[in-house]
Amino acid sequence: MGLDEAGNEIYTLPLGGGHNRIKHVVDMALQLVGVRSDEYRLVNCLPCVNLTTRIGGFSSRSLGLVRFGRPLAAWGIARSYTNYVRLVAKVRRSLAQDGTFLDWKPPL
Repeated sequence: MGLDEAGNEIYTLPLGGGHNRIKHVVDMALQLVGVRSDEYRLVNCLPCVNLTTRIGGFSSRSLGLVRFGRPLAAWGIARSYTNYVRLVAKVRRSLAQDGTFLDWKPPL
């Protein structure tokens, strides 16, 4: 996705509901290629996604209604932008994470 202000590379990996299982696979794969666990963070962004985004994504991918689903998902993401901003702030504040995976609930 790009670089942050400190020059760290930012990647995204859509995991859906199986993020807990896949987290371990990603951890193991990175260890196998020699990446230390203190060199990366896996951050669960799924709690930022609102119902509108989920319906748009489901409509687009599962039902094939791309012309309906994609704009709906984009609108939902724009509406939940503040949740993503809060998540980024929380990640920046947390210097250490158990298992490098940050799971959080957005404030209501």
